[in-house]
Amino acid sequence: MEINLVPETETIKARDYISFSEIRKYEICPLKHYYHYVLGDKEPADLNLVFGSAVHSAIEVLLRSIMDGKSLTHGDASNLFRHFFQTEIKEKDLSIGAEDNIPHLERTGVNLVYLWCLERASTVLPVQVEQKYLVTLPGIEKPVLMYVDLVEANGEMFEGRASTDLVVTDIKTSKTDYALHNPSLSLQLALYCKAVGTRLCRFDVLNKKKGTFQPVLGVMYPSVQEYLFDRFRKTLESINLGICIPPAPGEWPCTPNCYYWSKCAGTKIPDIVFESAREEKLRIAGLKELLKAKSKTRRKTA
Repeated sequence: MEINLVPETETIKARDYISFSEIRKYEICPLKHYYHYVLGDKEPADLNLVFGSAVHSAIEVLLRSIMDGKSLTHGDASNLFRHFFQTEIKEKDLSIGAEDNIPHLERTGVNLVYLWCLERASTVLPVQVEQKYLVTLPGIEKPVLMYVDLVEANGEMFEGRASTDLVVTDIKTSKTDYALHNPSLSLQLALYCKAVGTRLCRFDVLNKKKGTFQPVLGVMYPSVQEYLFDRFRKTLESINLGICIPPAPGEWPCTPNCYYWSKCAGTKIPDIVFESAREEKLRIAGLKELLKAKSKTRRKTA
């Protein structure tokens, strides 16, 4: 176990609140948290971050327009995403690599926002949008700062629930689908439920790889919520003790794709360790494309 004493800089000790995003970063990788919050070596924005932010911003505008009784077309939704995506790329001054396909990402974002409108715009009943909350938990001195994507009055979606029950919703962009139990085991949604005073929660998952919309509904059970909060307390204790144990190299997120790789595991692990995995991934991708091409040829000749 590696233990470092954490100076009181930008981390939890220096603020009068606890940032959920900081806790989340520590859960992903304690050393990533150390570099970012303690040493102040912050990761630059990348295209994936900009993409997710633009999707959220476009949907936020759509939800606020619904709350104001205005109707926006699906074309408006697409234009909103384009505006936020292009604006953020310019403002963040991103380093764009040859492998970054911005037109493809933009088309994907437009399609996902359009799909969200198609699935949700006519039925969603927003009560609050991007609402700031400070949540207090027993045994923790400072409140937890969060912004809840959406609080909606759609309780009838849950079997056996009255329509007056509020639902806390978090909108996610992802490369994979979510498991059905994800909402009920999410610390983020546990905190949202605590803030709003409800047990009903959901993820709206926009899969940018498959181009699909997946609603995942759940109930936050009191015993599970308390378990998650206890885990939260232990995470805080670890941060305050300065415990910085990295994840096992080779497992997500400890790969050469990490911004801190060259300062961390990359100083010990040569890139050749990952080359065979990259080659195998490219080989499989090439086979898949070949099969698709053969399938298209068969359909044309049939």
